[in-house]
This record gives sequence, C-alpha cells and structure tokens, in this order.
Amino acid sequence: MDDNNTGACTQPDIEDVIELLHRLTPLQVGVVHAIIQRFADEQISQQLRDDFLTQQAFEYFAMRLAAHHASSSTYLKKENFEHILEQAFKQSGVYAKKADSMTVRGADLSVGDITVSLKTEAAKGLKPNAITISKLMEAALSMTA
Repeated sequence: MDDNNTGACTQPDIEDVIELLHRLTPLQVGVVHAIIQRFADEQISQQLRDDFLTQQAFEYFAMRLAAHHASSSTYLKKENFEHILEQAFKQSGVYAKKADSMTVRGADLSVGDITVSLKTEAAKGLKPNAITISKLMEAALSMTA
C-alpha cells in the first residue's frame, strides 16, 4: 500500500512472479497459465473519454475484466464490477471506497469526494466486445451517517 491511502502499489517484477509460480502445484499453474494466456492474446480496448478513468485506471479495469472472463463463464455481477472499479481508481492513485452498506440507495462508490451510483446490465443483446457507460451520475445522498 502507499502512504496516501489510495491503495496504489508498486508492481512486482517478472522474477517475483516466477518465484511464486515455483511454489504452486501443477493444477494451480494450469489455472494461472489460462489467465496469463488471456492476457497474452490480443486485447482490443479503446478509451473514448478520459474524464472518468485515467489511462492507467482504464487499463487496470480492462485487465481485471479479462481476468474475470478467463476464469469464469458467468456475467460480471454488480458487486464484482464495483470492486474492480474501486481497485482501478486506487491503482491509479485516486482515493476510492465502496459503500459500507448495500442498503444506502444511490451510493455505491466514493471517488475522491464524489459519491456515485453505479448500475450494471446483463441483457442477452449486449455486445461481448464493448462496455458502455450510458448513465453516470453523482449520487444525491451523502455517505455520512
């Protein structure tokens, strides 16, 4: 962790990862290999706007999404989406925190001093190669109790 409580951390180098791989069982190596293969495959991503996510946060989010789909055939659930988005902000040095309670209406994530409400959609007609943010608005509620 860093000193400014954003959650940003230094990235391990390849030697650190290789050392950890040597500690895994063959089955674990197979699972990790499938995820690494997904990363090695061509990834096409295009950030159309940079006023919400920085380039670093966008890349982190895209890689976490790829990792999810490398290890699961299920849709990304809202809670997982919120967690990945929170971590993406933190990795880029921006303070972010998920709401402490799922019952606070309209308040899912605090980013800096702004509280946002997030909605997800898992309709059958969605394009598998695109993420669209169609509605992003600041939550009207305060997170203070």
